[in-house]
Amino acid sequence: EIIRKVTTLHAVYSIEGACNVMEVSVFSIKKLIASGEIGFIELPKQRSSGFNTKITGWQILEYLENKMKKNNPVNV
Repeated sequence: EIIRKVTTLHAVYSIEGACNVMEVSVFSIKKLIASGEIGFIELPKQRSSGFNTKITGWQILEYLENKMKKNNPVNV
């Protein structure tokens, strides 16, 4: 369900948008960013100085893929 949402919606998500897709809190997303578990990009704000933190659909997919691998390791 989550993978379908990511691949059919937007290429870039706000923090809040990523929360909705991943069904987690803003705190959880910020924690994943701080720990380096999920990638992010920073885009310049349009009307003021500073940056807006965004997460791409590919970064969400990569995070979910890595999470699935950790939960279901394949023994060779």
